[in-house]
Amino acid sequence: MKPHHPVPPPESVRRWVKRYPQPTDRLLVCVSGGADSVCLLHCLVQCWPTTQLRVFHFDHASRPHSATDAQWVRDLAAEWGLPSVTHRATTSPTRNREASWRTARHAAAQATAQAHDCQHVLTAHHATDLVETVYFRLTKGTGLSGLSPFHRPSKPLYHTTRAQIESHCHTHQLPFLHDPSNDSLQFQRNLLRHQVIPHLRTITPNLETIALRLADHSHNVCDFLAQHTPTGLTLPLTDFQALHPIIQTRWLRQCAAPNTPSQSESADTIRWLTDQPQGNSHKPFGGGQLQLSRGLIHYQDIGDKANKSTNI
Repeated sequence: MKPHHPVPPPESVRRWVKRYPQPTDRLLVCVSGGADSVCLLHCLVQCWPTTQLRVFHFDHASRPHSATDAQWVRDLAAEWGLPSVTHRATTSPTRNREASWRTARHAAAQATAQAHDCQHVLTAHHATDLVETVYFRLTKGTGLSGLSPFHRPSKPLYHTTRAQIESHCHTHQLPFLHDPSNDSLQFQRNLLRHQVIPHLRTITPNLETIALRLADHSHNVCDFLAQHTPTGLTLPLTDFQALHPIIQTRWLRQCAAPNTPSQSESADTIRWLTDQPQGNSHKPFGGGQLQLSRGLIHYQDIGDKANKSTNI
């Protein structure tokens, strides 16, 4: 089988099992109740000890029947002999709801994994999600890392398409829920899924194969660049000026992490550092500050600076 060719869900999960977890690892499976996560859970039950599986459901509390959906997931887990944990959101975001919910889900899942001694937190993202995410990021502007957006050790269905998942659910008569918000075109992601991607398939039917290949290539290039990017928050100015502009940008953004400076901010800062700045000076960057002193560039987080001032 070609490495970038999509495979049925059971095969994708078996590949993941062979590569990532240790035999004694406990897995926390995030289950919304939709076809994707039910399929993932069904495949894991077939190839991993059920005593080492836990089900996690995040109730966004954003719809009248969300509590009913949460109970449905608990009932499914109990029917399959699996313990489950539900976390219900206590606040409703007013802006950028999708991003806010994603952050809340991640935090709640990580906390649950720690509390239940789970070594892996698994989600049901698949190759069709990869297609949508890559194209969505391209419309917003993205760097090389944005073309390989998924953390693969947490995604056993990475090499499976949505159509293959739906076929698996139909073949095994698996029950699942349908979230009506996935049909709403008020969300940009849904607009891309329902109106843009179908047209793209008339040009390239095997979008998942292309996306998997592109993501793999981008991941390898990013890994190569990371190996050649200096570490630490301090660098001699002459060493910085000798770097390729791509490595310069990576070092600056690495210093500012987890903040993500814009491309224009990075380009402006590189111009400042390569135009032979004289004497001691400083420049805001990525939520912190770059300091140039005695031929050395040092990045300092504003929070660190405030803490030092407080402790004097």
